[in-house]
Amino acid sequence: MRKMLFVLFTLALALSLMALPAFAQVDTDGDGVPDDRDACPLNGDAGFGVAADGCPILVADSGAAADGGDGAAASATCAGSLPPRLAVGDIGQIAERFSTLRRVPAGTGANVIAVIRASQNLTFEVLEGPVCAGFGPLTWYRIRYSNGQEGWASESQRRSIYGNNKYWLEPVRGE
Repeated sequence: MRKMLFVLFTLALALSLMALPAFAQVDTDGDGVPDDRDACPLNGDAGFGVAADGCPILVADSGAAADGGDGAAASATCAGSLPPRLAVGDIGQIAERFSTLRRVPAGTGANVIAVIRASQNLTFEVLEGPVCAGFGPLTWYRIRYSNGQEGWASESQRRSIYGNNKYWLEPVRGE
């Protein structure tokens, strides 16, 4: 009798383990990214698609500039970032240590184009943004460095392994 129960238990366990891959593909928010890879499993597409990590891409309001409209940063609310200081058309520079250039806003390490160090003394032009995306979410801009490299970079972070309340990018003000 014990042997029969053991065989039945083992068979039931094997059948349930075979069914696991079907459950692993659950996509609670319907954004096309399975929950097991989705950093935002309850927040699907908000109208502008989702980033590779499954978090919605939110296009920030391009409301009035902070200084009355002469090219200062557009307003954006990204919980993981500090208030934006960049705007399309601005010339900027790395504010501290380095900036990571990516193929898409947010995403995984596979999307990294380059790590640009402040010591390289490169400037960049802001081509597009701000966009709220990824874990945090963070404020992202599409930029082109003076060496020709182009991609997306986050402007700031409220919390990071390098310290809190850090701007990675900043506008270059009149010289």
